[in-house]
Amino acid sequence: MNKRIIFFISLYLILISTIENCYAKHKHTWNNFLYFFGDATSVTGFTFKDKCILNSQPFSQSVSTGYSKKKHNPFLNIRAGRKSSSHTVIKCLGNMLNKNPIKNYFTFGHDPGHLNFAVEGDLTINNVTFKRIIVAQGHSTLNNWWFGGVNCVYKGNSSYDMVECTAENKITKWCFFRGKSPVDTDLNQVYLLTKTCKEATK
Repeated sequence: MNKRIIFFISLYLILISTIENCYAKHKHTWNNFLYFFGDATSVTGFTFKDKCILNSQPFSQSVSTGYSKKKHNPFLNIRAGRKSSSHTVIKCLGNMLNKNPIKNYFTFGHDPGHLNFAVEGDLTINNVTFKRIIVAQGHSTLNNWWFGGVNCVYKGNSSYDMVECTAENKITKWCFFRGKSPVDTDLNQVYLLTKTCKEATK
């Protein structure tokens, strides 16, 4: 067989293999852990309500809870793909929230640029239930977490990124910070103080 033909056949097979590997990677289902710090002692439930994710991506509606092995911090684990979207997922999130602008209801205090997915549910933390909480995973090196929801309001300032969320009982209002402490903005964590944001930042 002509060497040139062999070369192009080999090149074609390599290209096909590369495309298949890329496709498989984007279809992979990941464990996406959101850890809670501060006053958070238990996360005992997340009742799934809705999701925003590209149609090509896998997603499990069963959001599990548990504790980290070393520090015993409670977590949510959302099993889903991580292909980002700068439009589709964000538009879906806006419809899910049904409030504008998005930045007024999440810990980051600005609208997202790219998101892998968003999921809405009723979160039970420290035996208190917060209805229609939304957690969304941003697409960056750290796959940063956006935390907030329909019954949350951004209360951040130049020192803190935080939302105050009202519980199902309409009385309890707790402050959720971006990070594993109010001043350590680790993007893969959420820090809870069982106080209003005003009380928490005195």
